[in-house]
Amino acid sequence: MTDSFAQQDVKAKAIIHDFSTRAKEYKTIQTDFVFSMIDTRENTHENYEGTISVKEEKFRINMLDTETYFNGKTIWNFLVDVQEVNITEPDEEDEFFLAAPYKIFSPDENEFKFKFIGETHIDNVPVYEIDLFPRNLDQEYARIRLQINKTNMTLCSVKYFRKDGIHYNIKLSNLKTNLNLPDSYFSFNVEDHPDVEVIDLR
Repeated sequence: MTDSFAQQDVKAKAIIHDFSTRAKEYKTIQTDFVFSMIDTRENTHENYEGTISVKEEKFRINMLDTETYFNGKTIWNFLVDVQEVNITEPDEEDEFFLAAPYKIFSPDENEFKFKFIGETHIDNVPVYEIDLFPRNLDQEYARIRLQINKTNMTLCSVKYFRKDGIHYNIKLSNLKTNLNLPDSYFSFNVEDHPDVEVIDLR
């Protein structure tokens, strides 16, 4: 490894450490997001808006008329339009933001190699760009790019570069922290939805 690459790795690790430390100080994180799917082969681009809330390893996501709940053990995908909820267990190997958003706020050096790419601006906000390369080469993506606000060390966006030419970009906005979200907020209560069809896939 050359000295320049080594320096980039050291700088990336320092930024990731500061970013993770700051994120762990928050009891909860809630943010709006725009999810973009870019297919470089078909030259298509789709955008979807949503909201996500995170508390430790719990999360709740609203997007595309679907409400996803995870209480740290069980996942509920509530399809609002068809009044159906699917119950599953998480895939511990899945690093995708919308599958396990809490993981991206604390990237593990045992799972990724870090590389400092540079500095840029998003909407006049200075950001660091850090690339994460999975050590598990069986992952469907080649790298993840984080854009981190240089001033307050909060996440601005995360982009997944898949090996099949499809890229996912999640741009965050309206970040709120330390909201009072009880644990029950991250569980789907069937009793509150008596007409919902429950499909248990566990």
